[in-house]
Amino acid sequence: MIPVFDPAAPAASGCVATPPLVSVCMTAYNHTPYIGRAIEGVLSQRTTFAVELVLSDDCSTDGTGAICRDYAARYPDR
Repeated sequence: MIPVFDPAAPAASGCVATPPLVSVCMTAYNHTPYIGRAIEGVLSQRTTFAVELVLSDDCSTDGTGAICRDYAARYPDR
């Protein structure tokens, strides 16, 4: 069995937290209906290496920034 990187419980997954091997960069502007699903799509990926998500909100006026900040607060290690 190949250990899967799980930043929430690195000891339980058999992996040690390491600097990210892959960075996913996501930009957004007024994407409230879609941004949560897009973020979840990245965070749900199961890999044998660390993946980070870099979010960039371009001054959205519809709450996209708040959603991004909420995810950043819930997943500070990602």
